[in-house]
Formats: sequence, C-alpha cells, structure tokens
Amino acid sequence: ITEPMDEVSYLDHLVLDVVDIPPGVSVGLDERFAPELPRPTGRPIAWRETIEPVFATDLKGKDLTEVLRDRDRMFADDFRLLGHWPGYAEEHGIVLDFGDKLSRFGPHDEITLCIAGWVEYPFSQTNYAASTAGVLLTPPILERKRDDGSWEVIRKCAGYPAGMPRQMTLGLKGELAGKSCVLRLRTNMECYFDQVFLAVRDPSAERSLKTTTLALDRAKLVYRGFTREVEPDGKPPITYDYNYVDSAPLASLSGNLTRYGEVTDLLTSDDDHLCLVGPGDEVRMEFDSSSVPALGSGWTRVFVLRGVGYCKDADPFTATSDSVNPLPWKGMSAYPFDNLHERPLDREYRDYLRNYQTRRAESR
Repeated sequence: ITEPMDEVSYLDHLVLDVVDIPPGVSVGLDERFAPELPRPTGRPIAWRETIEPVFATDLKGKDLTEVLRDRDRMFADDFRLLGHWPGYAEEHGIVLDFGDKLSRFGPHDEITLCIAGWVEYPFSQTNYAASTAGVLLTPPILERKRDDGSWEVIRKCAGYPAGMPRQMTLGLKGELAGKSCVLRLRTNMECYFDQVFLAVRDPSAERSLKTTTLALDRAKLVYRGFTREVEPDGKPPITYDYNYVDSAPLASLSGNLTRYGEVTDLLTSDDDHLCLVGPGDEVRMEFDSSSVPALGSGWTRVFVLRGVGYCKDADPFTATSDSVNPLPWKGMSAYPFDNLHERPLDREYRDYLRNYQTRRAESR
C-alpha cells in the first residue's frame, strides 16, 4: 500500500480474501460510495446472467450505447465542468432503456445495477467556494420512467464509484419489474460512467464460491517516494506506474507518524492501534498462502484486500489538515473532537503511542 498523495492514511486492520469462482459465474462486491444509509456490506455477490440496455443516451439525447457497453476507458464525458471548481459539473447523466428485457422478472427477483466509472473528488476549499455561491453537490439520483413519461425517484442517493476507476453495485430487488424499464441517473458531480449493466443475482452461485481468508503474516513500513502518475491514453483518469518514483512538493505536517520498520502488530486487529502512513510511505505486506486450496479446473481466482482505517488530506479547508492529530478512533462521534471526546488513554494505548508513534512528520 503506497501513499502517493498529499494526505495521511490511518490503517488499522488488513486481511486478504482469496475467492475462487466456478465456471460460468461472475462476481462483484456490494460496494459503492454511499453518502447516506444503507451502507454497502462489501460482501461478494454473484451472477450467471447480465442484461445490457437496448439503448443508452446522455441527458441531451447523445447515443452512448457503445460507450457504456464495455469497461474500456471510454466514458460518458460530454458535459461541462463548473469553472475552477474541481469535482463540480453542470447536471448531467445517463438514460438506460432496457426495453422489455425485464418483463419476465417479478418482485422477488434480485436485480443489481452495476456501474464502472470514476469520480473527481472536490477539494474542501472547492466545497467551501461552491457553498458560498449557493451551489450544492448532488450525488447521483436514480429514477425510473413512468408510463406517462414522468420520472419516479427510486434512490435519492444511489451512490457512485468511489475515486479511481472501479465498479459499484446497487441492489434493486423488485423495483425494475414491468412491461418496460427505462432508468435515469443524474448528478452535478464530476462523475464519469464507463460501463453499465444489470446482473441477475444468483444465490446458488454465491453459495458455490470458495473463500479463504488470510490473516496478515508480516507488514513493514518504509519510505518509498511518490509513485509516478500516468495517463495511459493521454486523458484522465490517472493511474500509477510503480516502476518509477517522482519528487513532489507537499505540505508540511505537524505531529508524529508511525516509525519505520515492522508494523505487523498494528494491522492484525481493529483496535485503534493505527499505522500512520504519510506522503511517500509504503506498507509492504505478506500473507501466508499455505491454507489456500488448489484452483479447480476451469475456476478463476480473485483477491479482495479488506481494510479498516481512515484518511485525511492536507487541503487548507480540511479540519486539522496541517497535523496528523487528533488520531481517529472507533468510538468517536465526530472528527475532529475536543478533549472530552478523545480516546481513553489506557495503559495499552499509551504503550502503543510510545512504541510506534515516534517519527516526526515532515515535508519531502
């Protein structure tokens, strides 16, 4: 795990799931950025059948059927950004016409909306500037077209693919049945859609998955430098080339980061004993794979790294952005917090701070 940006990651617990998938089955995760409840569970979902839209457009009627068919860095991106506010755009979105493909499904069938894409997050200073101008950021709203041509809101806050390119899923059990189905997603976020389809969730396929969870065997915190940002096709989103390290001017931070060296004990349980990963740092992890079974003929294998932790950037409008403190903890009701709401300093926690949090933060 590398930290290539102007921020601090607070890692608490890491495990690795090895998921073996039988032939003919596809797998995703119940995963999305959900500003409102319910939160995604992160559990695997499986399907054997997908349904693509018959026709897809943007809100202006531009044909996006082929653009949204494959996950290929071809995005629905024909919308105007709002001035100097990264993360904000004019209202835009996609319209997905599934024709009568869903007419055979009933109220108990579990249909999952799968969306691959990415989002440009607004900075704290951007949110402040937009709010003073009376502009609110609106996460994607999911609507379905009624028979009379009007739109009914299905999810006021449908969520979105969080950050860099990935796939989000949204369960829509019993909400898409009918003679025809046309869906619309709209937002003013700088959100780019790459691929969209429906998956028919299959409980028997999920039961056929074989998951082996590996505990962390060893972890070491080191300084690496800043992994090079690249644009493979000359346009965003960026990705990272681990083979190269570049210099980067970053903000100065106050407080203590985790000292370099062995940090295995910090990452084996969810206990507020955090490994603070500063700009340019790297955590190198090892997992003992001796318990993983041999892969069956025709089966495929995927890996899910599950992490518990927090992150804070150095934007001047982010609370306490110039310091690694206060350290977040599970029982906090808000962040930042005052002295009355900080984590109790029991003996074990004091020992953790004294033994691990000893490296002065600095700019590089």
